[in-house]
Amino acid sequence: MAAPYVKQPWVDHSTPADAAHMNHIEDGIAAADDALTYRGDWAAGTYYDGDIVVGTDGFPYVCVKDGVTTAPVPFPGANGGIPLPVQNGKWVKGVGGAAVWAAITAADVSGLPGQQLDRVTNTVSSTNITATTVATANVICTGASLSYDGATMVEISFSTYAMLRGTTSTKVGVFDNGAEIGEIIHYLATVAGPAYGRTLYTPSAGSHQFSIRAYVDGGTGSMFAGPGGSGNPVPNEMIVRRV
Repeated sequence: MAAPYVKQPWVDHSTPADAAHMNHIEDGIAAADDALTYRGDWAAGTYYDGDIVVGTDGFPYVCVKDGVTTAPVPFPGANGGIPLPVQNGKWVKGVGGAAVWAAITAADVSGLPGQQLDRVTNTVSSTNITATTVATANVICTGASLSYDGATMVEISFSTYAMLRGTTSTKVGVFDNGAEIGEIIHYLATVAGPAYGRTLYTPSAGSHQFSIRAYVDGGTGSMFAGPGGSGNPVPNEMIVRRV
């Protein structure tokens, strides 16, 4: 680059506006204009002190010596750390200590609210409910045994295509490792109909297996389901989601 411009002193009614002084100003302007030259995107060739090129990372680089033929090396963190070129349908994540474009996987979004942890269905067309106590409640569906950290709250929901009461009622509860944590449905209707219930629950640290069980006050209740599809009832379903 050109040497820094050296100011010359001016004194009113004393310093002459002659060729020497004016040429000094003109030379300074010309040197400043020639100091930097924009050359566009880097391409193979020779570059000189003051040449500006755009690197492969989209950032401008200034050449600081004559006769350079190598491409500028992107500085760490260029473009905010986002690797280029951008790849559609992917996101940036760390792999092996480097930022890379990769497809989103289930593991990448693990732990987000609303994540489904378990889902189990029952397609039995008709299940009789004859148990009359919590301890002997009839099992409708049982989920997987999963490990919890003791701090994660979950939503446990259950839906049934249709059900019937016993003598006067049918109760449906959520069970954790065989122990009821609460009733979510109390069916009193005299005709069969759909039902849905849910609850929020924070399992203690360790392994937990949720199940849906039902019991009546007397007589025989029923729960109905099917495989789904055209003309068929949908399955009864228990879903566990992270809150």
